Amino acid sequence: MGETGLSVVIPYPDPSVEIQTILSSVLLHYFFPILSKDLVVELQKDEKYLNIDDQKVDELLRFVDFSKSRLTKDQFQHLFSFTRWIHSLPPDALVKLNPPSTQSAPKWDETLFEPTVLTKLREQFDRRERLAIRVPLQIKPKNKHPEETHFDIFIERDDRLDRAEDHFIREGITIAGVSTLKQKGVRVVVSVDDKVLSSLLGDSENPAHTEWQERSLKFRDKYTHGVSCLRFVKNSPKEIVRFLNKPALGVDKKLLEDFFSVEPPSDKGHEGTSGGNQNTPNGEPSFPPEIIAQSKEFRLLRKQGGFRISRNPKATSLPKRVLVTVAYEIRGRNPFSKYRPFDFEMDKAPIKVKNLGARINAKSKNQLLIQIEKMDFLVEVTGFDLRRDLRVKVEPVGSQND
Repeated sequence: MGETGLSVVIPYPDPSVEIQTILSSVLLHYFFPILSKDLVVELQKDEKYLNIDDQKVDELLRFVDFSKSRLTKDQFQHLFSFTRWIHSLPPDALVKLNPPSTQSAPKWDETLFEPTVLTKLREQFDRRERLAIRVPLQIKPKNKHPEETHFDIFIERDDRLDRAEDHFIREGITIAGVSTLKQKGVRVVVSVDDKVLSSLLGDSENPAHTEWQERSLKFRDKYTHGVSCLRFVKNSPKEIVRFLNKPALGVDKKLLEDFFSVEPPSDKGHEGTSGGNQNTPNGEPSFPPEIIAQSKEFRLLRKQGGFRISRNPKATSLPKRVLVTVAYEIRGRNPFSKYRPFDFEMDKAPIKVKNLGARINAKSKNQLLIQIEKMDFLVEVTGFDLRRDLRVKVEPVGSQND
């Protein structure tokens, strides 16, 4: 017929394997070429026939046993919608990054982004717009001339996801055993179509095409910086999302306004929010590096993976109870109103709360109710995502004499 394809004959099939089981695997591993109309899969067992093409994939979801599936029905549907959008993009719709340095192993850093490009991508990411990015790369086969190549990254935020979802596609094949993204609520598709990069990744694949293995005999020692190139591609979802989550450069004068209810610094020096610290020339309070913010009563201190709350040394009295509300930073939006339980919950791992001179009266979702028992109290909360910025709001409950 003049068309390429693949026929597989299994002379001694396992009778327990049903078309329904194979259907789930086909949809997960070959959704990308099916939805691009490059692949049609025909299944046959006994007198049963089933054609899987781009027009039928949504309808066929009703036959999938999702108890054995990596994705839910809703996740499949949203992935199909995202993939159709990817295939509809014209080539010039992708944002092209700068290539990594060719003088050393490739790595993810801000030199890959033009400043205006990174700012725009962050704004689009915050607005939950879909992103399409092309990443140039140079491959150096040993004893051969370097070759230019690239791969594409497609990103969307989906608050319905209770975990991260990333898919690595090499020339239509989903490499199901590769996953590096950690941030919940984000879906990423990494597509490698260029033959040069596809060959490098293919050399590292196991026979089942489910993993990229750095120590593969066919891959090892075949390329200069080959392992670094492989890691550069594998880590691309988590690294690029890390850059998109970073706050924009420059001073945000409203950054701390939700930490505490504070008074503006007085003209006489160390009153108000500065707590005795000198102001910077532009009037902003200057704190030691470990202090994030402070009010008349409290200090908020930085702690890896979290924060500490303690008394401002200048405070002479404290409220008996304090309500602490925490959320991940969302630029341009109120993070507290956008809090979702799948981000974290105060009474569940990995969040840990330590307290000295204070008692935790209640822990629920993103809030702590603290009973202060001593002036020199300390409450430490850790276990938050290291890649995301925290917002912390501290509110006295009742009067100081309660």
